[in-house]
Amino acid sequence: MNRLFRLGVAVLLPFAAGAQEETGVPAVFAPVRVATLSAEVAGPVIRVARRMGERFEQGEVLFEIEPLPFRIRLGGAKAAAAHAKAKLEEAESLDRDRVRIRKAEAVLAAAKTELAALETLHRTSQASTVELARARRDAEVAQTELAQAVAGAPAALEAARRDLAAAEAELALAERALAACTVRAPWSGCVARLAKQEHERVEPGSPLVDLIDDRALLARFLAPASLLSRLEPGRSIALRVRETGAVVRGRLVRVHPALDPASRTIEAWVETENPGGALRPGMNALAMLEE
Repeated sequence: MNRLFRLGVAVLLPFAAGAQEETGVPAVFAPVRVATLSAEVAGPVIRVARRMGERFEQGEVLFEIEPLPFRIRLGGAKAAAAHAKAKLEEAESLDRDRVRIRKAEAVLAAAKTELAALETLHRTSQASTVELARARRDAEVAQTELAQAVAGAPAALEAARRDLAAAEAELALAERALAACTVRAPWSGCVARLAKQEHERVEPGSPLVDLIDDRALLARFLAPASLLSRLEPGRSIALRVRETGAVVRGRLVRVHPALDPASRTIEAWVETENPGGALRPGMNALAMLEE
């Protein structure tokens, strides 16, 4: 049969030899979205909430992995973060720093007073050299302790801040790991394949389930190059479903940027709504480009 192009109502192409009543460009339906969900943590699967072919809503639980080790980890991380926060609050206490510095200043002042007195007594031979040396040593120690009190507060504060940041990072990781024990649906759809069953152990990266979103489908077809000027995104396309005989409508959403040089065809996709699930991925149709 020769190709027939009727511009004005529809542009048609024979679907198969000997089937003159069926004309159009062959198309195949595919899901708009597909996804394979994988485990983020290791452990045994304790629950598979949806089986192959069953539907689910966005956010619904699909898999659960044993959470006990991660709850224990989270408890330890919370305790460590609370301790680090308390240490930081202590380091940030200016009053405590002032008390420490004042105490060191008082000790230094007393040591200097005693040293001055012993130096006077030593000049009049009323104090021994040993006593004078001890007084000088005490003054030097007091001076060092004061310097440490002044410089130590900022250093301790910075260390406490680093410890808290590390504890909070570990807490965030522990929370993420516990949350990952519950695998939820990223969008509404149905289960295409289960890769794991209850009581099987998974590791991070292990595939769990294949999902498809069939609330809308994409019909892919190859159009002859002569129709390129009519393949404008947004154009209405009629699709005659071969398996059911029903005619559904969609809109052209994508056209491949390049022609196939061997067949002189170009790939295009039509999106059609499928709220009732009457259409299934893999069904065949005839795409008719309407004026």
